[in-house]
Amino acid sequence: MNSVAYAMANTITVTEGVMVTKAVMPTARSSPTATEINGIIYVVGGQSGSSYLTANQAYDPVSNTWSTKAASGTGRSQATAAVVNGILYVIGGYVGSPAGLAINLAYDPVANSWTTKAAMPTARGGLPPASGVVNGIIYVIGGYNGSYLGTNQAYDPVANSWTTKAASNSTVASAVTEAIGGKVYQVSGYDTDYYPTSNRVYDPVANTWAAAANIPTPRKLAASGVLNGKMYVSGGQPTNSTVMSSVQVFDPISNTWDSDRSLLTARQSVAGAAANGKFYTFGGWTGSASGVNEELTPASVSSKETLMAYLEGVCNDSIGYALAGNVTVAAWTAKADAPTNISATDIIDAINGVLYVVGGSGGSTATRAYDIATDTWSSKAALPESKIGGFGGAINGILYAVGGFAASTSSSFTTNYAYDPAANSWSTKAAMGTARSYAGAAVYNGLLYVIGGYNGSSYLTINQSYDPAANSWTTRTAMTGGKYTFACAEVGGSIYATGGSNATAYLATNYAYSVSGNVWSTKAALPVAGSMLNGAGVEGNLFIIGGQSNYDSDRRVQTYDPVGNVWDHAPMLITGRQSAAAIEYDGKIYVVGNNIGATQKKLEVYGGAAADTGALKAWLAAS
Repeated sequence: MNSVAYAMANTITVTEGVMVTKAVMPTARSSPTATEINGIIYVVGGQSGSSYLTANQAYDPVSNTWSTKAASGTGRSQATAAVVNGILYVIGGYVGSPAGLAINLAYDPVANSWTTKAAMPTARGGLPPASGVVNGIIYVIGGYNGSYLGTNQAYDPVANSWTTKAASNSTVASAVTEAIGGKVYQVSGYDTDYYPTSNRVYDPVANTWAAAANIPTPRKLAASGVLNGKMYVSGGQPTNSTVMSSVQVFDPISNTWDSDRSLLTARQSVAGAAANGKFYTFGGWTGSASGVNEELTPASVSSKETLMAYLEGVCNDSIGYALAGNVTVAAWTAKADAPTNISATDIIDAINGVLYVVGGSGGSTATRAYDIATDTWSSKAALPESKIGGFGGAINGILYAVGGFAASTSSSFTTNYAYDPAANSWSTKAAMGTARSYAGAAVYNGLLYVIGGYNGSSYLTINQSYDPAANSWTTRTAMTGGKYTFACAEVGGSIYATGGSNATAYLATNYAYSVSGNVWSTKAALPVAGSMLNGAGVEGNLFIIGGQSNYDSDRRVQTYDPVGNVWDHAPMLITGRQSAAAIEYDGKIYVVGNNIGATQKKLEVYGGAAADTGALKAWLAAS
């Protein structure tokens, strides 16, 4: 449904964001700079293998073509660039040495020539691919020269001179910086093994720094650009061995972050620029230098009246709204934080209005209880053994905690424990026949079904059911393909095993197990492949929540209609999550925890059905 506008005449237009691939750069490279002058984007420098490049290539978005321009005099990567009065300045960078460069070269597109300008006082690389410009002054912030820097130096092209300004207290390399509304924003970056979520804002008039809303997903070596007064941040690297695809958008007026369409190719060491109402992400690294060029047409909402809208998971997410005609779209709502971190567990269910979440988090034995009515947490009797990647469910008022693995040995378990909330005690039940972790689990007709998983060497297809009344296990028809960390939930008498991963890839496979027929079938694939997903069934729809795709903790909620065998979207999560725990109870979805970051205690609840989005579309189309 991309690029489809839903309109109510003279009142509201909602348009989804669209990401497409455009003409590939002639020279593949990582860590170049990118800047726009008169509708043309100039991509300069960068690195390819061990070569530091002088290449200067110009991209015309209108004709979707590249042309080669005069090369810069010095090959380098991780420099910074800015434009003042139609002249492009490329400053600092690396040429093999961590000491960095002080060089400052100016490119005149009309003359197609370079000149040398006053050198930067502090030599450094690891700079943002673009620097903020306020009132004709370029502010170069942060970087690395053997130490991680908060250095802030201002270059005046008219005077061809530098001035040192108040340093940022975020001493990082490879951040992104952009100027909006007369202020310069410095976002995320890297300091040794630390990826801050910080968003620092510099006021050149006062020469002071302040804090702005943190970016939801920290990263270094990302791209950035400014469109319609908002900063777009794409791609990057959240650890030393991974790449990202997410695009996050900062609005300085509301001091909030949002999301737009992800990159089609996840990558780090990218450069970005905005031109003609679109945002471009160039080059980067995906294991080797890249020439990929992707164009984002941003999501938009316009209205004559005040409107806070969400549609298709791209506009002002997690805000519920009501419109005339009693058309309502439900939203996610934050609830009380859990008492301890929660991750890597699918031992969750609700019993008599209380949500129980057990184990996980690096090898926990914790049993955490959340009272839905009072929005409060308490601790209960500890699980007899610590479990990572365990799974389970509740049957007749008893919660079962099965499988998982030990943090100390990485050995998978067959164990099966039962928790009785009335007695606040655990007991041992019949063990599974197959040791495994990160399997899918669902309850149907008084039985607990456990599907797939990982045993330390193989991705499993095995499907077993546990009968608490008989305290015994039965082997069922094996799943179509082996996988783990997939979403699992029962809808309409079928158990769905959706997404996940195996030894080679994130998966989009969507398998349905008919309990009555004891057979599997393959259904429409998940639109966005991912692992560490959660699943829940609500009002006949399957919700696939969050997950991991190229390391990003996803806020996306994908919904599946089994009757039509089609996918749609529901409102995005407030907090991106992977390897969380989720369950449906009383028509609402509860999701808690995360595998990374400072959000492992966060709980939120969703109170509506996927059909609400369709109702909104129908209402808008008919209005």
